[in-house]
Amino acid sequence: MKKWLKAVLIVSLLMNAVLTITIIAGREYVKQIGFELVIMNLEADMMKNQMVLDALESNDPERIETMKKLLNIGVENCKRAAASFRAALEK
Repeated sequence: MKKWLKAVLIVSLLMNAVLTITIIAGREYVKQIGFELVIMNLEADMMKNQMVLDALESNDPERIETMKKLLNIGVENCKRAAASFRAALEK
């Protein structure tokens, strides 16, 4: 009987160790993915800002007007996306 209990205890300890390692590794993976998403977002913002700056420096009224339209579309898209995420969080 004692051997059976000892075996159950060892298996239980091993399973706890595996679970702990999995949780730690999972946290690190999620953290890495989160940082990668932030980096991608920052790079996209940088490219967009550079595009706007290039359009403003061109002094081409047509190009500047096109940029204004694109920025207005972008603002509206961001508003809709934020509303969608808020609605998803409230569920």
